Amino acid sequence: MPRVTDIWGAASSVLAVVAAVLLALVYLAGVGMRPADAAGKTRYEVVTLDPQWTNSIGRDINEPGQVAGQGQNPTGQSRAFLWEDGVTRDLGWPAGANLSRARGINESGDVVGEWRILVGGQQRFRAFLYEDGRMKDMNGLIPAGSGWDLTGAQAINESGRIVGAGTINNRMQAYIYESGALTDLGANLEKPYSAAWGVNDSGHVVGGAGSSETQSEAFVYRSGAVDWLGKHDGFPASEAVGINNSGQAIGWSFNPGQNPPQGRAFLYDDGGDGEAVTEPLEPLSGDVYTRARDLDESGRVIGWSRNDVAGAPQSEQFSATLWANGQVRDLNELIPPESSWKLVDAYAINEAGQITGSGYKDGRLQAFLLNPVYDFSGFFAPVDNLPTVNIVKAGRAVPVKFSLSGDQGLDVIEETYPRSEQVPCDVTDPVDGIEETTPANTGGLTYDAAADEYTYVWKTDRAWTSCRQLVLKLDDGTVHRATFDFSN
Repeated sequence: MPRVTDIWGAASSVLAVVAAVLLALVYLAGVGMRPADAAGKTRYEVVTLDPQWTNSIGRDINEPGQVAGQGQNPTGQSRAFLWEDGVTRDLGWPAGANLSRARGINESGDVVGEWRILVGGQQRFRAFLYEDGRMKDMNGLIPAGSGWDLTGAQAINESGRIVGAGTINNRMQAYIYESGALTDLGANLEKPYSAAWGVNDSGHVVGGAGSSETQSEAFVYRSGAVDWLGKHDGFPASEAVGINNSGQAIGWSFNPGQNPPQGRAFLYDDGGDGEAVTEPLEPLSGDVYTRARDLDESGRVIGWSRNDVAGAPQSEQFSATLWANGQVRDLNELIPPESSWKLVDAYAINEAGQITGSGYKDGRLQAFLLNPVYDFSGFFAPVDNLPTVNIVKAGRAVPVKFSLSGDQGLDVIEETYPRSEQVPCDVTDPVDGIEETTPANTGGLTYDAAADEYTYVWKTDRAWTSCRQLVLKLDDGTVHRATFDFSN
């Protein structure tokens, strides 16, 4: 039978007491003394979206986890795709086109992007909206004779508002499209050149505008008002590319036309009180340049960091990067080392913390999906981990404590969990749990930031007279168990 420890401190044997002390010392030397930079550290499993597609990029991800992107399909055609639950849908292209690529997706699964077509011996781009299983030319969705040629669609929000750029009066200008109506955003910006790159659910738009594309300046457009975000670190151009529903915006200042690209990313926050702050997003140690791609509602930013090693291949120059809680992290250090991936660019993040982008696997550029896996280090005292059996008096409230290395929110436990199930006291096989537990307090799960500790107080039943296994399933799909003896 596994070692038995009384959860309230009365050990069932001297050996159990000694073992408990040793276990506590191990805990203090290990988990309890973890370095400060581990706070908020989330690990990820990495998923290859579709190995049959090459040179592929995951460009955007919605809350249900659908990914819109682009790549070469199994027949070698450069197409936009929509990936969901392991299935890749080729979005195709219209007659006469020779390329399509997706840029954004909303919660309804509507996708925007552009396709390329040969017109009069010249390659021309046209903006598209993919909805109801059809790829639609956005130029056919606006009033005829408007004078617009919509060449690209970059983002779509939950209400279906789309932003991008197109030509009118021989100038490239930003636009806002919604329900057949088109707003000339360039007219409000009053610049010869403009392009819109992102939109939030309030309809606030970010992009770049200036005398030309090479002299653009990042902007945030809110209901007719424009905030100009400046150009930083001596770079001649800047653009904002994403904005969350809190109004935080991300972008970069850069040298136009440089390949590989040179620039520095930033996070902009107007603070809501007129005291705007622009924060530089620093590169990884040893790197020089950064570029931000997307951010979530908590202000986590993803993108890339790049070194300046002359002649180095892309796989060695670029690293997919996460900026969070004032720290910069290489996403390659947060995935299993045996995965054989080198993540080079992170394009989008959703509220569940899933990240999509591109990287190299087996020498090929592939689209990836990162699924967060919490850094669960085991249950804390007074609960002992398997194979120990915890002795508890039936009817007592049991504080189930654990850490996920930072505040991951209070919705980290999967719905209908924790559960418990009656088991033999010498059980070695895990169970799923058949009875949903009842919390002893009305608040359910709580989090103590000072201790970096979650607590769920489990209300046990006075009628229990045998052993039970507690089953805690987190919303990253991982399952954690502890066994309790209520027979005494």
